[in-house]
Amino acid sequence: MSIRSSAASMRHRRFWWLLCALVFAVTAGLQVFLAISAAAWWAWAVGVFFALIALGCALASGRST
Repeated sequence: MSIRSSAASMRHRRFWWLLCALVFAVTAGLQVFLAISAAAWWAWAVGVFFALIALGCALASGRST
């Protein structure tokens, strides 16, 4: 039987949310780079979409549950 403290669980959850934010922030950055270098209009929309997801993940990591 294993007993997990809520503090350790919260740190673990925060780590995964921050990792999610990092992945989507990098993806958004790549999309913006593509939009600038290839003049692809759709890449701006995709970059903003991924940036909003990254922001949501970052905000979720700070929430106390």
